Amino acid sequence: MCSFCGFGGGAYAVGPPVPQSGNTYVDAIAGTTAIAPNGTATIGYSIAADAADLNFVTANYDIVALLGGTLVVVPTAAAEDVRDAVTMYGQYIPLTFTEVADFEDGAFKVLGVSGGIGYSARAVFPGTDEDPSGTGYEGYLSLNTTQATIATDADVGAAGSRMAIIVHEIGH
Repeated sequence: MCSFCGFGGGAYAVGPPVPQSGNTYVDAIAGTTAIAPNGTATIGYSIAADAADLNFVTANYDIVALLGGTLVVVPTAAAEDVRDAVTMYGQYIPLTFTEVADFEDGAFKVLGVSGGIGYSARAVFPGTDEDPSGTGYEGYLSLNTTQATIATDADVGAAGSRMAIIVHEIGH
């Protein structure tokens, strides 16, 4: 089991093939198709930066009930680590993350959570919440801002593992 987010643990049964959903990201994760069979795919992401972003999440998605705690804006240093992490991913796999100006338009949303989730971070992609436009599903990276591993900047010294946790969680 993942010590950061609780994912995994135990044996995984191999079942019958998963039917295609029609959503490229869902089908890629299920192993029924490739995200980018002919090149690089682009995923728009957004980072919660103000109360309007948090209100949008609370009003439109079920993720709040899953996380518990209180939604908060993503601290500036953590937001920079997210940007660096998605840039690194793009160097090794045919997937490009592009930060979108309007929080609502991000297919992958980064949230701060004060308490609640019980882990340093948790990622859910493509998630279980349908986009309000009806065009797909939302994914989330939730950073627990009360955990020292997220709240402490690496240059301070102790518990500076935020970047590794962010890279790990996006990998889910």
